[in-house]
Formats: sequence, C-alpha cells, structure tokens
Amino acid sequence: MWWLPIPEKLNNSIFPRGEPSESEGTAEEEFCLSAQQGQSLLEMVLALAVMVLVVTALVKLTTNAVRNADFAKSKVLATKYAQESLDEARLSRDQDRVAFFVADSCDQADAVGNFTRARNCTLNGSTMTVVTTVSWSSGGRSHQSQLQTELTNWR
Repeated sequence: MWWLPIPEKLNNSIFPRGEPSESEGTAEEEFCLSAQQGQSLLEMVLALAVMVLVVTALVKLTTNAVRNADFAKSKVLATKYAQESLDEARLSRDQDRVAFFVADSCDQADAVGNFTRARNCTLNGSTMTVVTTVSWSSGGRSHQSQLQTELTNWR
C-alpha cells in the first residue's frame, strides 16, 4: 500500500513526542489554526459569484447610460431640426405674406440624416398654426419631437 509522507510538524501533533513546550500549542489548537488559515472552495465560489454580480451590474449600468446619452443627443438634434423648420416658415411668411397665408402653402416634408421632418400648416383666419414633427428610430423604437407656433399676418 502506498503512503503519503507526513510533514514533521503534523506528525508531531498527531504523534506527540512528549509534552508541548510553551511556544507550541496543543494538537487541537494547531488544527484549528490551520483550518482557519485557508479558504474553502465554497468561500471562493461565493466570492466569485459576488464579483460576477457586481461586474454584471456595472456593465448593465454602463449600457443604460450610453443608451440614454444617445437618446438625449438624438432628442436635442430632433428639436433643433424642428426649430429650423419653424424658422423657415417664419422666413417664408416675412418674404411673401400674400402667398404664405394661402391654405396649406407652407406644408413640407423632408429627411435630415436619420430623421424625418414634417411641417403641417393650418390657416385659422389671419393666423397660421405651424406644427413641425421630427421622427427617428433608435433601439427598435420610434421617437418624435414636435414643436408648434402661431404666425400672424401682423402688417
């Protein structure tokens, strides 16, 4: 039969050769100390699981932050494009008032990059209601930004 060699310190604690000195502990004390010195496999698995949970949470948090930043950037651009369309309608009114205040004379639709811009004008007496809607898709969802103004024939 094959036997493993027993280290001298362990051999002395199992098979003591006399009384322990003051510097040496009893066999029970030495066993308890050696059991407390290492980590068990269960502790390592639990530590690894906690680390995986923390890393997963950080990755998800970062992904959401990037997605929200991208949405905010798109929302700002869409609002800018909608404001440009309203400014174009205002300029059109200032250049030719007679032609502008004909029903549906300022309706327009166009594409700007990944955005679709539509301007609808409704004449109510001497007031033109201009509504500009800018639409875009991101992350498999559709979004839109809408601005409205009232333009009058004030001259």
